[in-house]
Amino acid sequence: MFADAGSAFRRRILAADLPDVLGGEPCLSGERSRTEGRRLTESPPSLTVTRIIRAAPAELFELWTRPERLKTWWGPADVTCPYAEIDLRSGGAYRIANAFPDGRVVVIAGLFEVIEPPELLVFSWSIQGNSTLPERVSVRFTALPDGQGTEVTVMHERIASPEVRKSHETGWLGCLDGLEGLFLS
Repeated sequence: MFADAGSAFRRRILAADLPDVLGGEPCLSGERSRTEGRRLTESPPSLTVTRIIRAAPAELFELWTRPERLKTWWGPADVTCPYAEIDLRSGGAYRIANAFPDGRVVVIAGLFEVIEPPELLVFSWSIQGNSTLPERVSVRFTALPDGQGTEVTVMHERIASPEVRKSHETGWLGCLDGLEGLFLS
């Protein structure tokens, strides 16, 4: 009697796992499952922006990693950077302030994960006072042939929502405008 109850229990457990194993809901032979061919993968929005700047990778890397130099170009139009702190080492922290025309100051903070001068920076990204999980930013500096400049690629991942992504897009495009502006004269 107990053996039959145990076998029935195991069959129910096995049947419950079948959709995961087979990739769809059970259906009669010859029928198509209502979920066949559909996959829902939810991942946070991400953003990639790229700009070619007529400067060497080493110079651009320094502009990103030295606080006094970063403050000269950081932020979209009408946003200034009143202070920046950078502890440039793996696990080191940074803080960057964005001062908006309406008087708001937003502080971005995080930790450096990867530092490969003059080619790559990877760091976490959080808005202080915001409870969302940290986002992740990679900045790659790729030298172009014949000294034509550097391709700067910013990849921002784990963004909380499409609305926040749009805000980051505006911010990164503005930052790259400011960075490029240093070399246009």
